[in-house]
Amino acid sequence: MLIVGASGGHGTAAAWACAAAGARVVLAGRRVPALERLYDELDAAGHEAALYPINLEGAQPDDFDQLGQTLQQEFGGLDGLVLAAGRLQGLAALEHLDGSEWLRTWHVHVNVAFLLWRACLPALRQAQGTLIVYLDDPARCEHALWGAYGVAQAALRAFVAIAGEESSRLGPRVLGLLAPPCRTNLNLRAFPASPPDRFCPPERIAPAVVDLLAQPGMTGSVYDARPLAAD
Repeated sequence: MLIVGASGGHGTAAAWACAAAGARVVLAGRRVPALERLYDELDAAGHEAALYPINLEGAQPDDFDQLGQTLQQEFGGLDGLVLAAGRLQGLAALEHLDGSEWLRTWHVHVNVAFLLWRACLPALRQAQGTLIVYLDDPARCEHALWGAYGVAQAALRAFVAIAGEESSRLGPRVLGLLAPPCRTNLNLRAFPASPPDRFCPPERIAPAVVDLLAQPGMTGSVYDARPLAAD
């Protein structure tokens, strides 16, 4: 099980949920100290884990190809790939958005989803695994001031639909996980004046990842996890 963005709020919660369900998790991300801390905590709890540091902002196609090859060589098939990485430096009008920030945000969301999908496809297909992409609520982020992040979220939903339709016969499955606003660094940067308890703990959403991995058949669709915020 590969968790991309494992050092973030959603990624950490998903790693714990998948490990608790018996999966060996590969923790991928750029913040090495946070990844190592998560690895140590999982190991101390008796769970199997591995580390794969990668800076998504600067990673190129060859870096993702190497990741896919390494996973297949070390683990064989890949049962699941959870893409929980995100980038949002704050809310701003498009006219005030720096060009380099637009490119970095688009790369982390849209380019990374495609490059990971392409690189890990052989391992995912071998195990008939599942790609799960965390998605933000379009009702809030596809509006003014959400900039490159809001545009990228719309593109990610299209990616899930297209990749899922194309892989419906041979696999693997592709699913979106529509999460409510959660207590993550991304949301705290978007709303720095808001108290953290305004947002749902990401641990409340993470069990949906395990449920989606266990459900057969469904592909190209988006699971709405927003009601879990009220549980």
